Amino acid sequence: MPTDSATYRLFFAVWPDAPCARWLDEQVEHLHHEYGGRQTPPRQHHLTLAFVGEVSHSQLAIVEAIGRQIAAQAEPCRIKLDKLAVWPSGIGCAAPTRTPARIRELACALNSALKTQGLPYEERRFRPHVTLLRKATPAARAPAAPDSFALLKIDHLSLVVSRLTRSGPLYQELRRWQLGPVHDGS
Repeated sequence: MPTDSATYRLFFAVWPDAPCARWLDEQVEHLHHEYGGRQTPPRQHHLTLAFVGEVSHSQLAIVEAIGRQIAAQAEPCRIKLDKLAVWPSGIGCAAPTRTPARIRELACALNSALKTQGLPYEERRFRPHVTLLRKATPAARAPAAPDSFALLKIDHLSLVVSRLTRSGPLYQELRRWQLGPVHDGS
């Protein structure tokens, strides 16, 4: 059993379904060919909604309660991943041209709840994306628009722990909640 001195590096995210994951796999190959860098393993592709950071074992239950509460209040939606980018930081990603209000509201609700509880939260502007490459070489020109797009279903909320390794971060889902109110079948 973990002690209170144990810490967890956490974030809230959404994982792609199979059709979206296949599209992401195609895009990572295209970006890697053009910009190099280290490919994110396919099973690690996700869209971060809120980065929590380091929390103690005793704070973990509070973070889980936030996830459960926010997921129960949120409505499922989709985000259209229709552009590729390589940022100056070397991150190569798939992103939306437009961010649906529901996704911004979900990210904002998570960060607001974390702040209210005195937990770490992300202060920078929400910029939805799925990281496909790290340490890519940014070029003067932006990546070409993909020939197609993917719809990422935002129908669940996952609490994920990140472990940093020499070969890059590894992510493990700790909890998953379906979005929307839970109905008891009556």
